[in-house]
Amino acid sequence: MKTKKLILDRIFRIVGVTLFILFNTSCSDFLDEKQEMKVVIPNSLQHLRAMLDNTSHTNFAVYSGFLEFGTDDYQMSRSAFNSINEFERQAYMFSPNSDYSKVELYEYWSAGYRPVFVANTVLDYIDEIKNPDPGERDKIMGTALFFRAFAFYQTTQIFAPPYESNNSGDGLGIPLRLSSDFNEKSVRSSVHGTYQQITMDLKKAAMLLPLNEEFAVRPTRLAAWAMLARVSLLQSNYDQAFLYADSVLQHNSQLIDYKDIDSTNDAPFEILNKETIFCASALGGNILNSANADIADDLLALYQAEDLRKDIFFRQKAGDAYSFKGNYLGTVNSAVFTGITVSEVMLLKSECAQRLGKSVQAREALKPLLENRYAENYKPYGQSLENLTLSDVLNERRKELVFRGLRWSDLRRLNRDPQFRTEVVHRIKDIDVIEEFILAPESSKYVYPIPQEVIDRTGMQQNPR
Repeated sequence: MKTKKLILDRIFRIVGVTLFILFNTSCSDFLDEKQEMKVVIPNSLQHLRAMLDNTSHTNFAVYSGFLEFGTDDYQMSRSAFNSINEFERQAYMFSPNSDYSKVELYEYWSAGYRPVFVANTVLDYIDEIKNPDPGERDKIMGTALFFRAFAFYQTTQIFAPPYESNNSGDGLGIPLRLSSDFNEKSVRSSVHGTYQQITMDLKKAAMLLPLNEEFAVRPTRLAAWAMLARVSLLQSNYDQAFLYADSVLQHNSQLIDYKDIDSTNDAPFEILNKETIFCASALGGNILNSANADIADDLLALYQAEDLRKDIFFRQKAGDAYSFKGNYLGTVNSAVFTGITVSEVMLLKSECAQRLGKSVQAREALKPLLENRYAENYKPYGQSLENLTLSDVLNERRKELVFRGLRWSDLRRLNRDPQFRTEVVHRIKDIDVIEEFILAPESSKYVYPIPQEVIDRTGMQQNPR
């Protein structure tokens, strides 16, 4: 606990003085409506750095819990279901008419655009700084581009259809705000245009950022490469994703040995542990609180007795119910870690290698992770992983990255493959009765509606539901 407190204290010192004295968080949040804000006009690189280092605007609790709401990794008891608000109940039941008026819209739409506004403000002012240090200027510009791309990516997974590589039926993407000017009208890009902007920002960021930073709340070149790998995977560009993932692992392949973790600890991981490449979190809502969200039975069944993750990630509740405790934020609450880890990159590289017919590379990429996740000398896929299949890699991915804000994107992309299409079932378990709600693989509900108030204010086209 002392170590964790020291880390947090040092993070807060990094944050320093924020240039934002006030940021109004009404539902329109820089979507076509000016707001009253006290903003100090930045006139130095230090001012711009302070804005980006304000982690409450760029890293933590600024992304949406929708990244987990619809996944198949959890279920609920009847009492837990009754305890959440009406909007969350409708979301859990995959209702087509979820009422956004019953929630704070900041949590579901505008929070994700806060990092975009910060990034755009920095990018708008950086050329006006006189006699800047070139190295620091590059780092600040790269940081802003990364945060903008990261925020666009998160919002795209919720409010835009999955990427289609054949260009067929390319749907509406998200509003790509590229300026801090409130007068600029918000319009939706295409899905392809959205991914192009994300990719372009990340590539520029990778050229400007340093390989490493002292703390993972600041993005690095490795974080940009890892995000490029993630985005390439969603586009089925497996060659590119493999190369980016490999580039990351050449510089950082550090893993936590789970044999050294105390499985009885209620919060077994420290924030900014050595596996964390970039740290960020989403607002999980009451629905994802460990008191309400029980781990899905089919997910629990994937963990073998020798898999150390079951006891480290989950805590047994009453009866046969389990809750999640393996949060890489070092907390046990509804917040969802949505950052980047070495383990994710290893799994990504292994999957891409399998898809490309590079079985040796697939095994080599996954071997270190398995050695640090299973009991000593246990070989889950043969002595040298000779029995490893793509299905095995995907199962390891699901087990490792539970409640990391990635399962929803995985479901969306894997639904394009008949071999891996999944029918998501949300269950409400009572004493003798189980009520089920089903999300079909081809459902339009894999894209959430934009809050109607935002539609009314901007005139943007709504997602079909």
